[in-house]
Amino acid sequence: MFFIALDTETTGLDPKNDRLIEIAALKIDENGTVLDTFHTLLNPGITLTEFIKHLTGIQDEELRTAPALESVKNDLIAFIGNAPILGHAVQFDIDFFIANNIPVSGQIFDTLHLAQTLLPHEASYSLEILSKKYDLIHENKHRALDDVRATIALFQFLKEKITKIPESMIPQMQAILEKSDWSWRKIFEENFLKTNV
Repeated sequence: MFFIALDTETTGLDPKNDRLIEIAALKIDENGTVLDTFHTLLNPGITLTEFIKHLTGIQDEELRTAPALESVKNDLIAFIGNAPILGHAVQFDIDFFIANNIPVSGQIFDTLHLAQTLLPHEASYSLEILSKKYDLIHENKHRALDDVRATIALFQFLKEKITKIPESMIPQMQAILEKSDWSWRKIFEENFLKTNV
């Protein structure tokens, strides 16, 4: 099984009115090994706010020579295909894709939801804070490519957590998962088995 791990940077929070300025998508296997990469800045056709410049470090000058979304859209659609999607709070990115007629048909795996399940007492579930707390590499925060890499590291960290679930709890959790269509069900079941090997 492989995933398309993705992240975007945008001019704001509203998919209908704001625009994509960076897309990173990495095709990875279940071990987090990168098999292929799609990464580009995008020219939004508008000036960035000072807030977005400060948050992302992206400057208007970088985007003036970047391609427009329409010129890379078909390549992105082909890259994603119908593969499962992995991301952190990934519905945000998907909403921007949908608003820009980029179909997403694969199953969604959100590491935010997985972290909330396996780390139930965190003060924050932001990728930045979880990465810092658990010593995961996250170099350039709020840049799509590095955010994707941090998400992959978080995914691997959380999968390891599954293998350490006490054996006494597994039957009860399996009973719950059997009645669930949660996207993470298969990952749990596969990694439960590793506990008992």
